Amino acid sequence: MAAVDDARTCGDRAALTEALHLAQHCLLGPAHLDLRLRLGEELLAVAGATMDSFDERRGLLWRTTNLYLAGDPHADRAMNLLRGALDAEPHLAMAYALSAMEVMCAIRAGSLVRAEELAETSADLGRRAGDHDVLGWYGAHLTTIRFFQGRAAELLPILGDLIASPELSEPNDAFLGAMATAASMAGDTWAATTALSRLRRPSLRKLRHNSLWLVTLYGAALAARHLNDAEAAAEIHDLLAPFAELPAMASFAVTCLGSMHFALAATALTLGRTDDGVTRYRAALAANEALGHRPAHVLAEAALADALARTGQSNEALLHRDKARAEADILGMSGWIESWDAAEAAGRPPGPTTPGGWTPGRQRPRDAATAVGVDAPTGRASCVRFGVGWRVRVGDREASIPDSLGMRYLATLVSNPGAVVAALALAGRQVGGHASDATSAQGVIDEQARHAYRARILALESQADEAEAEGRADDAERARSELAWLLEEISRATGINGHDRTFPTDAERARSSVQKAIHRALVRIREVDPAIGEHFAATVSTGTSCSYRPL
Repeated sequence: MAAVDDARTCGDRAALTEALHLAQHCLLGPAHLDLRLRLGEELLAVAGATMDSFDERRGLLWRTTNLYLAGDPHADRAMNLLRGALDAEPHLAMAYALSAMEVMCAIRAGSLVRAEELAETSADLGRRAGDHDVLGWYGAHLTTIRFFQGRAAELLPILGDLIASPELSEPNDAFLGAMATAASMAGDTWAATTALSRLRRPSLRKLRHNSLWLVTLYGAALAARHLNDAEAAAEIHDLLAPFAELPAMASFAVTCLGSMHFALAATALTLGRTDDGVTRYRAALAANEALGHRPAHVLAEAALADALARTGQSNEALLHRDKARAEADILGMSGWIESWDAAEAAGRPPGPTTPGGWTPGRQRPRDAATAVGVDAPTGRASCVRFGVGWRVRVGDREASIPDSLGMRYLATLVSNPGAVVAALALAGRQVGGHASDATSAQGVIDEQARHAYRARILALESQADEAEAEGRADDAERARSELAWLLEEISRATGINGHDRTFPTDAERARSSVQKAIHRALVRIREVDPAIGEHFAATVSTGTSCSYRPL
């Protein structure tokens, strides 16, 4: 702010507009909302005085962002003004920010399938703009969509990759909060507890007060409720209470989870304050209605029904429960409906913050991947690339799986059902269009070179396997490329002592590496959806030749 004051007094309007723009980036936490609104309006005023169309568009972008983050009813009007300005004079980076907010608006409207399509289009636009936030924003979009669909369990592998990703513009605590919530909802208590503990080390009060702060604590609040962690709930409640009237949003208003009253209601119930929880859920209902956030409104209805049932107000509880179910059916929130049905069948009160084994979404807990009796869906599968992962479908089931070398191999097999594909062809080593065992005869090398080659080969294989397991596809490809080059050099080498060193052939190495990669991909699929995993276990064969034969 001292730099902004200097820019105001120096008489250089270009310096002032840049300072006003950068200051808002530094003040994206909710505590600075009023100051940021004033700075944004000042930026617009300075741009208008100088007739600078670039700064005017930046000012409109900030106004739109700030009004959405404030939950202001005029935010939609500001977005239309921004859209009109960009239509008249395009700017790729600003268009990307606008497209990300349009995904958020689609989520609020309950158009979840449409929102996912817009998210993929937005991510493509961001990549063209060279924006460093593409992975984080797309991850936020997908996480929010799956949460409202009741399919949070699908996110566990993706969230794990995002938390550790070096591609994010900064360490992203919000994905830790999302992991805590998704894991607790999926019944993975260990992963949920670990994520919440990482957020609280040394204290939630130490979290950076930035554009991700609200959504991070929102996720922590729901996780604390599922885990019945009263100590965490008390800390979260005190931190969030001053921001109860704000929507839970992230970054440049790219995603919205609904009213913060919802998270505060969850912490109140965890602390045994049932009446306060009921009051907060009623406030969340009203706030989500004002925001036009239909999926969040549905979850508030269901949660209020749960809280009312706990206080003995069964008639009103039934009314809200029926409303939630009917609206969820309209919006395609099928995972939640299935969870409510399962909870009722088990004699548990069905509400989205019910702790103790309730698993929102059609997915089973992670350890169910080893369970028996999981029916494999029939029909032909499809693997479609989207964003940072793959959408895998079999019958009426669908799962989101992170990208990996094994998923690419699997997608190739699935796109050629019934075909027998050589592992060497899958691995990309072909001669004249046909898989070829190019190293059936090895040269001779001396003993010292033999040990050196062996050590390097083992190191490269280990690097490639580790990179694939961690989702670092580029690093895995580099290791595989060096390994292929090394094997080619060995095949032509002649030693000085006449000792032959018989290395496995390219075909054998391809068989081993492809088999391992596909196996890791199938493990991940099974973790997300055991039934889809069973389908592939029954239909995919690997070896020197591989195939996918639908049931």
